Amino acid sequence: MEAILGRVFETEDFEGGDLDGGLWRGCTFRGCTFEDARLTGCQFEGCVFRYCEFSGTEFSRCALENCTFEGCRLFSIDFDGCKLVGTAFRDCTVTALDISGGNWAYTVLRGVSLHKGDLTGVRFDGADLSGCDLSGANLTGGSMREVQLAGADLRDADLRGCDLWGTDLAAAKAYRGARIDLSEAVRLAEQRGFQVEV
Repeated sequence: MEAILGRVFETEDFEGGDLDGGLWRGCTFRGCTFEDARLTGCQFEGCVFRYCEFSGTEFSRCALENCTFEGCRLFSIDFDGCKLVGTAFRDCTVTALDISGGNWAYTVLRGVSLHKGDLTGVRFDGADLSGCDLSGANLTGGSMREVQLAGADLRDADLRGCDLWGTDLAAAKAYRGARIDLSEAVRLAEQRGFQVEV
C-alpha cells in the first residue's frame, strides 16, 4: 500500500475494514468511524484523530508515533504489541482498553482508566500517567522509568519486576495494597529519610 501523506479525512467510515500494512503520515481524521476495524502492521506518524469513534477496534503490531487523539471515544480496544511513542490522548472517553506488550514511552494518558488491566511487559518510560486509574493493574516485568504519577490510583497494582527508576510512587494519590520488589521498598524508605539496615 502506498504512503498517504498529509490528507484530511472527514467523517469517513472505516467500520469493519481491514487496514493492513498502510502508512499514514501527517494525516488528520475528523469525525471518522473505526468501529470493529482491524489494523495490522499499520503505521501512523504525526497524525491527528479528532472526535473519532473507536469501538471494538483491533490494533496489532501497529506504530502510532507522535499522534494525537482529541475528543475520541475508545471502547473495548485491543492494542497488541504496538508502538505508541509520543502519542497523546486528550479529552478522550476511554473504556476497556486492553494493552498487550508494546512500547508506550512518552505517551500522555492523563486520567485514563486502566483499572485491572493486564499491562505485563509494557514499556511506559517517560509517560504522563497523572490521574490514571491503575488500581488492580498488572504491571509486572514492564518499565516505568521517570513516569509522572501525580494523582494516580495504584491501589492493589502489581509492580513487581517493573523498572521504576526515577519514578516517584509517592506522588500517587493512593497506593494501599500495591506490590513492589524489596529493592524498590528500600529506595522508597530511603527517599523519606529512613536508614535501612539489613
